[in-house]
Amino acid sequence: MKMIVAIIQPFMLDRVLRGLRGKVHGLTCWDVRGFGIEATQAHFVQDAADYLSHKVRIEIVVEETAVETIVSTIQRLAHTGQSGDGKIFVLAVEEALRIRTGQVGAAAI
Repeated sequence: MKMIVAIIQPFMLDRVLRGLRGKVHGLTCWDVRGFGIEATQAHFVQDAADYLSHKVRIEIVVEETAVETIVSTIQRLAHTGQSGDGKIFVLAVEEALRIRTGQVGAAAI
């Protein structure tokens, strides 16, 4: 199993969620703030919060066979070509457990 973590522009969330519908069993998303290379290359500002831009973080756990499809879907739908489009990370998931049923592994996702 793999966890896909995508950090995207907030205005792209609806588009990405519509594109993922039917391709994933579920996901988690929340508002986050952060900065990337563009902010570190900008002029230093007094308030550190000025570096932080609003983004949305999406986390999805999938079987390995689905990773390429999900990653390419997110990349295609979240792409604007502008600085700050975001990042996608793929991480290994050692185990999953569904609390309600006790199912483990891929059956839990």
